[in-house]
Amino acid sequence: MKTKNLLLALVAILALASCDKDNDPGLTKNSHRVKQIIFDTEGYNNDWKYVFTYEGEKMASFLEYNRDESGNWYEKLKTDVSYAGDNATVTCYEKDSGSWNITDKHEYVIQSGLMMEELNYDYENGAWIKASKWTYQYSVTNISAWQSYDDEDEDGTFEQNGKGEYIYKNGKITDYKEYKLGESDNFYLNSRETFDYDGSKMISFIDYNLDESDSLINASQTEYHYSGDKVSETEYSNWNSDKNQWDSEYLKSFIYNSNGYLIEEIFDDSDKVTYEY
Repeated sequence: MKTKNLLLALVAILALASCDKDNDPGLTKNSHRVKQIIFDTEGYNNDWKYVFTYEGEKMASFLEYNRDESGNWYEKLKTDVSYAGDNATVTCYEKDSGSWNITDKHEYVIQSGLMMEELNYDYENGAWIKASKWTYQYSVTNISAWQSYDDEDEDGTFEQNGKGEYIYKNGKITDYKEYKLGESDNFYLNSRETFDYDGSKMISFIDYNLDESDSLINASQTEYHYSGDKVSETEYSNWNSDKNQWDSEYLKSFIYNSNGYLIEEIFDDSDKVTYEY
């Protein structure tokens, strides 16, 4: 589900700005911070990579590089992160003819470590234009709902166009529902995900989509396999309505270092993602 994954990705980026403490007071453990992520696509060498930089205890920027036909890295995208208290602003650039051009920015309102609001802007004719807004609600620290808004009339006034809700049982998320605003100004259920557990471990989730009659049907499934308390493999499947069964699409395995940090994701077609700390 795109919305949930986007939220989790943003939370993860902001979490990288936090520090981890050893048992000794005042000793900051920074080795967990990702310095570089390399995406290695079979047949294309290292297709692209992200390089992260930090200032003090917070992420300062990350660069995206692509590899040209000669095998050389070149800068493509840049993201700068600035802070005002707990709040963060992410400004994005794209490189063209050797120059960095601003494309958009995102402002995050953080309270007690939780993202409460996100404002998104496009950069047009030298000015920032409000594009969309997201707001989030929590039950203690578990996200319980979100609302999305866009500037439909391009007059700076946001109008709600979507919302989502999260359902928990015994502290674990079991159901997620996403709603869109219909032509009659009523919200309709657009997609859903359900989550299954074995004890404290999530073992699968199913993504449902709407069919032509606006009924929810199976779309895709992700299954998790564990080695100890860490995910060792995930299996991704799509629903085959003709055979009324799940058809496996691909597998991905995970490798960790001696500190328990993820260092490789390996796909069954030999593509892989490498993490450096």
